[in-house]
Amino acid sequence: MCKETPYFYYLKLNKISEVSIHNNIISQLKTVKNSTEILNTKIAHYKDGAAFTKLILWLNEEIKTKELTEIQVYNKIDNIKKSIDTYKGNSFSSIVAVNKNAAFPHYDPLLSLPTNIDKNSILLIDCGGQYLEGTTDTTRTLTFKEPSNEFKRFFTLTLKGLIALSSIKFPLNTPGRNLDVLARQFLWNEGLDYNHGTGHGVGHYLSVHEEPIRFNQICNTSLVEGMIISIEPGFYQVNHFGIRIENLVVVQKVQNNDKFLELIPLTFYTY
Repeated sequence: MCKETPYFYYLKLNKISEVSIHNNIISQLKTVKNSTEILNTKIAHYKDGAAFTKLILWLNEEIKTKELTEIQVYNKIDNIKKSIDTYKGNSFSSIVAVNKNAAFPHYDPLLSLPTNIDKNSILLIDCGGQYLEGTTDTTRTLTFKEPSNEFKRFFTLTLKGLIALSSIKFPLNTPGRNLDVLARQFLWNEGLDYNHGTGHGVGHYLSVHEEPIRFNQICNTSLVEGMIISIEPGFYQVNHFGIRIENLVVVQKVQNNDKFLELIPLTFYTY
């Protein structure tokens, strides 16, 4: 029986036979994308990167002369992406969080009072799309003027973690838990951490959170060529601000070495 089977059925089956728990074989098969799915996912990210660029250009112009609200930015994300012919909707509800709101990793602007964004703000945007070509998920943390030294320090620690995990080559049969520390190491060295996983599997025009692969401290599932997974370290200072930077990567074999794997970026947008 797979782990996702409802408990009701477990109780029924357990009365007539010994039940053992296994990973869902269908979920495991879905996590490994073929060459066509990977190629099209790259195309989806080209389109999504262009849309994100349009959003940031619009933000930088608007913020010069007026304040915006989180909801205005939330709606603008959707309006820009709707102009793309193969866009079919969000892959999840966009997170648009300014200043102290960004200290909540799963903040929802639709469930909160309207909050203004101005040129002094720190703004976290986490958004993704479902395109016919594939699924996207990107997070960036923005400032509109020269940031403080404090912000620069924490942003740099977070970015160094993303780069370290993105750059690693690792042997076959390496589980996600063995790599999670690479993204946290620079924060750990400062006595800091974030209270969520570093990454999750991503489907192909399916769930943006796809089991069973994860980058966290408990995932025993090994990375396999063709898996698509996020890398999203963060730093959160309650009542002040939050930082998260997220890219999607695809697992592939290292050239001329069939015993090692590496992570190839799919996300196309500057930091």
